[in-house]
Amino acid sequence: MKNMLNALSALAAIAGCAHGSKSSTRSTGQGEAASAASASEEAGQREAASAQSMGQAADNTAVNQRDQQASTTTPLDQGESARDVALTKMIRASVVANDSLSFEAKNVKIVTQNGKVTLRGPVKSKEESQTIERSAEEAAGVDNVANQLEIEQSE
Repeated sequence: MKNMLNALSALAAIAGCAHGSKSSTRSTGQGEAASAASASEEAGQREAASAQSMGQAADNTAVNQRDQQASTTTPLDQGESARDVALTKMIRASVVANDSLSFEAKNVKIVTQNGKVTLRGPVKSKEESQTIERSAEEAAGVDNVANQLEIEQSE
């Protein structure tokens, strides 16, 4: 996406030179186009290096197949009652406000259906899983929380 925006900027710079004065705008426009092209190339190299450093691309096939099973709770199962929505909102606010949690942990799925809360998604550690579970238990009660959080394996 970033590369596309840089390429569009370069094209806009080139197109802009066609509408200006012939000599001064063209030389400036060409410099801008070259600069934008260089920036685009550097961004692409940074993205490639970042992808390499992260190893293989994520393969979510098994997770996607699991989520297609009728017994698996997904966000589409979120209850629409005022109580279910309020519980989910309360737990989400508690999780997001907790500065000790990672970005991944703050984005776990919290699904409430008939007062029962299901927690799903990746977290960095057992401590994060327990912290999120405690937040849910405080809001919904200990017997109303299913912790299905997945702890990421460290290398």
